[in-house]
Amino acid sequence: MLRNLYHRLLSVLHLDRRDTAVFLLSLLLALSIWLINTLSRDFTGELTVNVRAVCGQLEGHMYRSEDEHPVTARCRTSAFRLIRARTSSRREVSEVEFEAADLQHVAGDTYSISAEALDKYVDNIFGKDISVSSILTRSVSFNFPGTTHRKVPVKWEGSLTYRSQYMPEAGLVMTPDSVVIYGEPRSLEGINYVSTENRSFSDIYEPLQGTIRLKAPRGLRLSHDEVDYSQNVYQFVELSREVPVVVDNVPPGKTVQAFPSKVRVIMRCHFAPDHNPTELVSAMHVDYKDFESSRTGKCIPTTKVALPYNVFGYRVEPQVVTCIEMTERK
Repeated sequence: MLRNLYHRLLSVLHLDRRDTAVFLLSLLLALSIWLINTLSRDFTGELTVNVRAVCGQLEGHMYRSEDEHPVTARCRTSAFRLIRARTSSRREVSEVEFEAADLQHVAGDTYSISAEALDKYVDNIFGKDISVSSILTRSVSFNFPGTTHRKVPVKWEGSLTYRSQYMPEAGLVMTPDSVVIYGEPRSLEGINYVSTENRSFSDIYEPLQGTIRLKAPRGLRLSHDEVDYSQNVYQFVELSREVPVVVDNVPPGKTVQAFPSKVRVIMRCHFAPDHNPTELVSAMHVDYKDFESSRTGKCIPTTKVALPYNVFGYRVEPQVVTCIEMTERK
């Protein structure tokens, strides 16, 4: 019967099979254009989005809620968006940062926000491409887990290497040099420091200065997201001088001799100093008490002279001398 009707229709319209295929293709194309045009138009309907709250101003609580809750509003948006929201098996999730003033403490770790306050955040919840006429959800409650805190030092992650004859005046200074970490008690266990992002410098010949971000351990919040770093770098020169080794505070009637009897003092100081600082050192010293407490007689000679400001430090070659108590022959 349907076949007879089909052939009768073709005869009335004076269409052959080729014309039929073209006709059906045109009809399908027209339907597609109509469908796309219709879905692109704006319609009014209800849209629901799951919201996870974020607030870094709640003292003693995590900055992100552990739960998410649906917020429903009457919106004007594309038909495609409305259909997708209603047919999708997984609802959209928006992470929204709320001001502490808009969150009302309910009890314990629970905070709520009213529909009036939610109205300020419609762009963050539903998106700027959606026009919200009214929020249907009366209020939403979120649970912000309680936290504890601990102060830990900041650790630089990366290497620093310097150009030949350049050195730092002191270690790398970070401001602040320690931060407070917030989180659940079990999450703070075993965390003894917070690292910076990995950053290395090589061939350093001038002062370092800048800002670097910190790597927050997962699930924890930091009192600072970044720190400033600085380090003074100087060009140095090494000057040396050979001086005798003197053993001090030797009891009367005893004689102690250091071997070798002379050592070389090498000082690092600012490039092109006004004078040679090694000239201030006339001898290196070993105290008899150090010799007496040593089982092998090996001692480290030191200087009694206060080094000038332009001297970074010094070393002695050899670093250790051997002291021997001499016995007089009768």
